[in-house]
Amino acid sequence: MDTYPIENLFYFADGVERAHEEGLNRFLGGLSASINWVDTRLNPLFQVANFRDVISVRAIDAFKRIDQPIFLEEEGVVIRKLGGFPGTLTDFVIGIIGLSGIDCLVEGMASNDFRCQVISFSAYMDESLRHPELFWSVLNGTWRMRVPINRRGKDDSLWHHIVLAGFHETVATMINVGRQQFETELAAVGRPHHLLQLRRWLIETGRVSEKK
Repeated sequence: MDTYPIENLFYFADGVERAHEEGLNRFLGGLSASINWVDTRLNPLFQVANFRDVISVRAIDAFKRIDQPIFLEEEGVVIRKLGGFPGTLTDFVIGIIGLSGIDCLVEGMASNDFRCQVISFSAYMDESLRHPELFWSVLNGTWRMRVPINRRGKDDSLWHHIVLAGFHETVATMINVGRQQFETELAAVGRPHHLLQLRRWLIETGRVSEKK
């Protein structure tokens, strides 16, 4: 089926805080399509352990709800010391035991291997596609224990606990330096940011154009 110009692109936040809108604009700003925030919650998935499968099912669910071009994100941390846990259950686990709870799990294991990966996916779906189009990126790093007290509470996030491999900076710090610099750091581990991949694909397939 032929593609068509998209006027509105709907982002299924599914619990993502509104502050993330600034991050979306960093990577997807300046396009001909308007990005519309959708706060609708999607059904949680506990029976699949594969990021690709999780986001594919969720993208199909989101598209069926509004029958409009949609995109969404799925993100998780894979900690080697915990055998890949929490993986696709990252948000759920943080919601139950918090990041301090993950610290306790990591601390309780005998291994000294603190290496981890942040796996990030985005998925796009519209009526011309039989299956969602997927984009992914990986950040290599190490899990940082005992985040200082002034970083806990309101400002605490997963990104304060992960130090980027080779850069000695947390992901939170790198995100704050801006889109261009963060893209450089991501390229160093092999793939551009998943939202930049989505942006390029939308333009290359004629679904959107860049504003002049």
